[in-house]
Amino acid sequence: MDGRISRCTTTAVSSAFNQLGIYDSYFGMIIPLLADAAGVFIMKNFFESIPVSVEEQAKVDGAGTFRTFSRGPGTS
Repeated sequence: MDGRISRCTTTAVSSAFNQLGIYDSYFGMIIPLLADAAGVFIMKNFFESIPVSVEEQAKVDGAGTFRTFSRGPGTS
């Protein structure tokens, strides 16, 4: 394999994301990672690196699990 299949797949995905209007967004960057084993590993390590104190503080502030990780720090 010389990478031709990978380039074709990447081009097709990029084109589809561009047509959907999510090419230049966080959503467009996350979707391919969900389907890739390396992406799952990277996201797992990222979530494990978040200190427990951040989760605890979010619970004190009344945020649920999804809201804790879906909003950036300092946003309400």
